[in-house]
Amino acid sequence: MLCPYCQQPLLKGHIQTRGEAIKWLREEKEKPIIESRWKIGEGEIALGHYRFIGGDDVEAYCCPACHKIIIDYK
Repeated sequence: MLCPYCQQPLLKGHIQTRGEAIKWLREEKEKPIIESRWKIGEGEIALGHYRFIGGDDVEAYCCPACHKIIIDYK
């Protein structure tokens, strides 16, 4: 697979969670001062889910040339 930004080969791997959910949220949305590390709110996209034992992982591709990470979230 080639990077959609620079057309260089991507490295296949994964992003791993440890004890909390990983999520994407819109830039306009303010980050709360105190928030549950396990909650995925309205309009947020889960990239990895909370799991007490072993965490979770999401398949991802890394471009060493332009330093981008590509993730399919569904």
